[in-house]
Parts: sequence; structure tokens; C-alpha cells
Amino acid sequence: MKPVRVHSEARAELDWEVAWYEARHRGLGVALITELDDIVAEIARDPQSGVRLEGRPYHFIRMRRYPFAVYFREFPEFVWIAAVAHHRRRPGYWMSRKPE
Repeated sequence: MKPVRVHSEARAELDWEVAWYEARHRGLGVALITELDDIVAEIARDPQSGVRLEGRPYHFIRMRRYPFAVYFREFPEFVWIAAVAHHRRRPGYWMSRKPE
């Protein structure tokens, strides 16, 4: 298993989304975090999991219950999550991010 790092902007965006869902209905934000935790565990076990983004060094895994995908990239010593991005909002906006 490789350690997983999350970009600070991705974490901030996720925090906002969790709060938004939790404000709509108690428990939805917690469910989003639970589903994300499962995806992060899968990524740590198998950094080549998910779908390869054509022509890019990234993979992604779509969430089942929510309209988001987790975009990540494997490095020799860790796996880096660049974004937890909405399927339809600003596609590719996160691609200029670098690991911190």
C-alpha cells in the first residue's frame, strides 16, 4: 500500500461539498466522506485502479452515489489526489495543480 496525499485545494473543495450536502439533509455529507474513504483505500491498495485519463498521467474513479470523480496520479513514493471534482462543473480545472 502506498500513502495517499490530498491536494489542499481538493480538501477545501471537499469540505465545502460535505457541508453543502449535510445542510441539505443530515447524514448526506457523512455518507459522501464514507464513500470517498472507500475510494481512497482502493487507490492506496492499487494505484492503477480506476480509468486512465486519455493522454494524461491521471486515473479517476467515479463516486457511485454522488456526482463526483476522484482524480489521482501515482508517484514512486505516494499516490496524489489532485481533485474530487463534479462531473459537470469546470472540467479539467484542477489539471494545473502540483503535489504539495
